[in-house]
Amino acid sequence: MMQGMTESVSTGAPVRSRARLVWGIVAGMACGVPLSYLLCHGATLPGMLGLFFFILFGLVIGAAMFRVWAPLRPLTSATIGTGIALVVLVAWGGSLVWEGIVFPSDVAKEAVKQVVKIQGKTGGDVRAGAAGAVREYLAQHYPPGGVIGYWRWAMAEKAIEIPIMGARNPKPIPYSGNGWMFIARVVLCGVGLTLAIYSQVRPLSNSPRGEEGEGVQTEPVASGDDGRP
Repeated sequence: MMQGMTESVSTGAPVRSRARLVWGIVAGMACGVPLSYLLCHGATLPGMLGLFFFILFGLVIGAAMFRVWAPLRPLTSATIGTGIALVVLVAWGGSLVWEGIVFPSDVAKEAVKQVVKIQGKTGGDVRAGAAGAVREYLAQHYPPGGVIGYWRWAMAEKAIEIPIMGARNPKPIPYSGNGWMFIARVVLCGVGLTLAIYSQVRPLSNSPRGEEGEGVQTEPVASGDDGRP
């Protein structure tokens, strides 16, 4: 795939120009990896509000790619599309992975809110116990547990009831998978991120202003031949 991208640069272009294609993708990923952690928290905001952050951060990622790729314009649509796909896979996919990783901790924080006071137990004890119960629940009911188990649970529209250490008749933790809403949110966030990045790098498919005619060579006309019979 990467070889096909470098071949999109005109034949004879310096190796530095070909390497710049790869560095443009690296720049996008370098921005996408840390932002994916922030996106995993924004994605769960109610009312699809997290979609705004995917679009906003997508513009930032696209701007970084544009700065690196700008000297190579014009780029082919295939090159731009491949670069965007790889970066989105890292940023969007990374946010989903982080979402599954931090889910037990989020439930544990909610468990602490439901506890007024448990004799002999600290807030840290309650959080650790609740987080462990979430991981055990996912592993038991949605194998293999972990991130994949979280994705399966989130699409199943099931509520989780986490026991709180030392508390009798614990209230159900207000966390539930919302099924098709989770799927719709994941898809829309991926689309929003992709379109935001594309809006930034799309101009690279055009030649810079004032250079549209550069590189076009015409056949020399032979002496004494003006084309007339």
